[in-house]
Amino acid sequence: DTTVRSRGFRLLGEDTSVHKVLGGGKTADVLLWKDKKTTAVVIGGTTVIWVLFEVLDYHLLTLLSHVMIGVLAILFVWSKAMTFIKKSPPDIPVVEIPEDLALNVSRALRNDVNRSLHLLREIAMGHDLKKFLGVIAGLWVLSEVGSCCDFLTLIYIGNVFSIYVHNIVETLHVISY
Repeated sequence: DTTVRSRGFRLLGEDTSVHKVLGGGKTADVLLWKDKKTTAVVIGGTTVIWVLFEVLDYHLLTLLSHVMIGVLAILFVWSKAMTFIKKSPPDIPVVEIPEDLALNVSRALRNDVNRSLHLLREIAMGHDLKKFLGVIAGLWVLSEVGSCCDFLTLIYIGNVFSIYVHNIVETLHVISY
């Protein structure tokens, strides 16, 4: 009993912990409730976004435009007020995306897309019946769920579900020992 509990819950065999499967970084800490404040911010933020877009029927382009109008108006008035009272205007830094960062993101995205396309090609060529049936079943379930709710609600449910499920499983695992 104590040896199993001290090693922690294992998802994919004896050598891989759930934290390692999730990447072992900040994302894993949030999903596994190791950083409770950040997890609460993620849940709160996704809830606010969901309420804005689903309940209040706000649109992304409208939201971005209103936020930019507000930010630019505040900075403009602040800058004019500082020159009016003979103080130096605010120092607004130059923001640029480094080329190497953009290239790294595009390479990672390209690798993921290529891996997915390779997997779909292998399935389509009939190499693995089990994967084929699994993908077909998953896509069918996804289409049924998609017919019941829209994409944003599905993303919100998935986000909240991914954060809460591990916590529930971990609690039940500890209680069972």
